[in-house]
Amino acid sequence: MDRPIDPRVRRSRRLRLALRVVGVVLGLAVLALLLAGWARPSVRRQGIRTAVVARGPLEATVTASGTVVPEHEQVLSSPLDTRLLEVLVPPGTAVQQGQALVRLDVGEATLALEKLGEQIALKHVESQSESIATRQTLTDLQAQRDIRKLEVESASLTVERNQALFDKGIVSGNDLRAAQMELEKARLELRRLEENVQQTGRASAARLHKLELERSILGKERDEAARLLELATARADRDGVLTYVLQDEGASVHRGDVIARVADLGSFRIETRVPDVRATSLATGMAARVALGDTILDGQVSRILPEVENGTITVLVDLMQRTHAGLRPNRRVDVHLVTARTEGTLCVARGPVVRLGAGDVLFVVRGDAAVRTPVRLGIANFAQQEILEGLAEGDEVVISDMSEYAHVKEVKLR
Repeated sequence: MDRPIDPRVRRSRRLRLALRVVGVVLGLAVLALLLAGWARPSVRRQGIRTAVVARGPLEATVTASGTVVPEHEQVLSSPLDTRLLEVLVPPGTAVQQGQALVRLDVGEATLALEKLGEQIALKHVESQSESIATRQTLTDLQAQRDIRKLEVESASLTVERNQALFDKGIVSGNDLRAAQMELEKARLELRRLEENVQQTGRASAARLHKLELERSILGKERDEAARLLELATARADRDGVLTYVLQDEGASVHRGDVIARVADLGSFRIETRVPDVRATSLATGMAARVALGDTILDGQVSRILPEVENGTITVLVDLMQRTHAGLRPNRRVDVHLVTARTEGTLCVARGPVVRLGAGDVLFVVRGDAAVRTPVRLGIANFAQQEILEGLAEGDEVVISDMSEYAHVKEVKLR
């Protein structure tokens, strides 16, 4: 027969059952809370950044890293193949216009200059000798010509006398013809002498002109040698700071080698490198914005160098405030080159954009929630983004990173 169950056992069973029921209920409650949080997550309002959509001008920019460089820098190159004898000024020293910076070995150049001077003097002597010889030759020829003129006159008188005697029958016709032949012979010799005088003068003038041209060429070579000799003592052409100078005294220096650089630290420009794939969107004269810490300096592209190095090209930017106190040599800056500009467009401060499928979405503040909103974006720069579709002027947009909430339609703001 059955026995009655001990009351203590029954109470233990009821307690275990009650604990199971309470556990299930608590688990369901926690699950419900988790599901609710997953369906509509929330963020602290103070933990996000927002910006308001406004209408106004917008510039599209290409951003690159740049370096502050002196606007004016004198590069001194060696004019000769020579040796470095002495460094007169150490790098980093302030120098004045005309101050000598280094001393090169100019012994060979000095000898070459002296040799050219001697060659010019020799040409001058040759010209003088040619002039003297020509005058002597012309004097002799002119004397012979004058004698021939007298002979022509004498022969002419003989012909006239024989003609008169022939008309009277005193002389024969043979005597008359002989006198006429002597006259013609004297005239031919006179013409030959006159032509010889002219040819001798022209030949002498040509030789003198040749000597003068040779002396002129040597004079120009001497002037160039003197100029190179003057350049061999490198001098600063402006007040500035010596930023570089050769240091190895006694070392060989080839013509064209850089021996010193003098920078004018009173004004600066920006040198930046841009990927060559962007070259087609760049042009001289385009506007630029240079971020100097929290300060933005306006500038303009002055030169685009054609050489490609490591997939980049060099762009030089002239600044409007080229003497700004924050500009220092070799300081790194961000450069924003303006490639396009629109007026009266919708734009908002730039922040991370959530990609969803093939489109972009931004979270827009609607009351106490941030609602996921599809948008179509246009041009952008380092600070702002153009809105083509999806938002209206005055909308408040979350510009913090919201990519982890891309799967929900809205996020509660608490």
